Amino acid sequence: MKECIFKAMLSAYLDGELSEHDSERLRLHLEQCEDCRSELESLRSANNLLKGLPDIEPSQDFERSFWLKTQRYNVKKTWMSHVLRLLSSRQSYAAAAGIALLIGGYLFLSTGIFPPSTDDIQIATNLGLLKEFEIVSRLDLLENLDVIMEFGEK
Repeated sequence: MKECIFKAMLSAYLDGELSEHDSERLRLHLEQCEDCRSELESLRSANNLLKGLPDIEPSQDFERSFWLKTQRYNVKKTWMSHVLRLLSSRQSYAAAAGIALLIGGYLFLSTGIFPPSTDDIQIATNLGLLKEFEIVSRLDLLENLDVIMEFGEK
C-alpha cells in the first residue's frame, strides 16, 4: 500500500510554510484521510512537547570554542585526505596513466611474448646435457670413450 503523498506536507503545514493553495488542498484532504489526521495529531503533540521545554542558552564562550574546534578539525588532515586530494587532480591522472604504461610495458616485455632467440632454442634442446653438467664437464674422459668401451668389453 502506497503512503499518502500529503504526509510529506504535514510538518510544513504545522509550521505555516505552505502556500494558501497547498494549505487549502491539505485541509480538504484531511477531511477524507484518517491516516493523515492521525499523523498530524502526532506531529502537533510532539511540537507542543518541544515547546514546553525550557530554552537553553549556550555559554558565553560557546561561539569562540566552536570556531576554534572547527579550525583545529580543518587543520588536522590525515594522510588519506592528502592522498585523495592528490588523486583528484588531472596531473595525478596523467602520472598514474604514465606509471601504468611503464609497468604494462615492462610486464609485456618480460613475459616472453616474443619468439625465443636461437640461443634459447639451443639451450632448450640441450637441456638434458645441462642437467648432467658434471658429466659433460669431464669431456677429457669422453674423448677416449671408444678405448674405454673396448676395455670394458674385454
